[in-house]
Amino acid sequence: MDILNAYGTHRQKYLALRSGVTLRVSLLSAIYERVLQLTPEGRAGLTTGSIANLFAIDVQKLYEVTAEGHLLWSAPLSMILVAIALVVVVGPSMAVGIVSLIFFAPVVQRITNKMMEIRKQRVKVTDKRVEIVNAMLQGIKVTKLNNYEAKYIERMNEIRREELALLRKELYVWSTVMAVQFISPVLASAGAFAAYVLSGNLLTTSDAFTALLLFNALRFPINYASRLVGKVAQARESARRIAIFMRREVRTNSNSGDGDVDYRDRKIDNGSIKCNVEDTEQLSKILVV
Repeated sequence: MDILNAYGTHRQKYLALRSGVTLRVSLLSAIYERVLQLTPEGRAGLTTGSIANLFAIDVQKLYEVTAEGHLLWSAPLSMILVAIALVVVVGPSMAVGIVSLIFFAPVVQRITNKMMEIRKQRVKVTDKRVEIVNAMLQGIKVTKLNNYEAKYIERMNEIRREELALLRKELYVWSTVMAVQFISPVLASAGAFAAYVLSGNLLTTSDAFTALLLFNALRFPINYASRLVGKVAQARESARRIAIFMRREVRTNSNSGDGDVDYRDRKIDNGSIKCNVEDTEQLSKILVV
C-alpha cells in the first residue's frame, strides 16, 4: 500500500511539474514574440522594468501554482472525509470544531486580499527600480563621463528602500496567514472537546486520541489550502498583468510566411543581375523581361 501511495504521489508531482514547465515555456515564448511585434502605440507606457517583471516574476508565479493546483479539489475532499469520520467516531459535538475551521476560511481570504493589495504596490515600485538600472546600463558611457554614478545609486537606494518596506509589510501579512494556519486546528480541537464535555459526554482516552488524530489529519489540507489561496491570488494577479500586456497593439504582417514562394510569378523590369556561375540554377526560376 505504501508503495502504491509513493508511486501515485511522485507520479502526480512529476506530471504537475511537467505541466508547469510547459506553461512557463509557452508563456515566455508568447511574451517574447509579442514584444517583437508591438507597434509604437502598443509600446506606449510600457517600460523595460515591467517587461522584465513579466518574464521573471509573473510567469514564475503561474509556474508555482501548477505544482499544487490539484489541492483545489483534493483539499476540500479530504476535509469532508475527515469531518465525516469525526462525526461518526466521536459524535455530533465535533461539528463545533468543523464549524470553527470553516470560520477561519473568510479570515484567511481577507488577509490574502490585503496581501495582494500590497503586492500590487510593490510590483509598481519594482518596475521603477528595474527601469532605473536599465537606463543606467544603456547609457553607461554618459553615466561615466558625467559622473552620474552617485545620483543613480541614490535613486536606486531610495526606490529599493521603498520596495523593501512594502516587501516587509507583505511578509508580515503572509506570516499572519501562516499563524492562522497553525492556530486553527488547535482552536478547533479545543472547541470540539469543550462542546463534547459540556453536552454531558465522558471524554475517554480513546475518543480524545482518535479526535486528535483526525484533527491532525485536517492540518495538512487546511495548511496547504490556505497556502494555495495565497498562491492562486498571486497567480491571478500575474495572469491579469500578462493578459493586459497581450492585449497591446501589434503590427499586422500581410506576409504570413507560410509555404514556399513561387518565383515563376516574380518579374524584374529593366533590371540587371550579377551572379556567379554556380548561382545560375537558383536564378533559373526567375523570369526576366
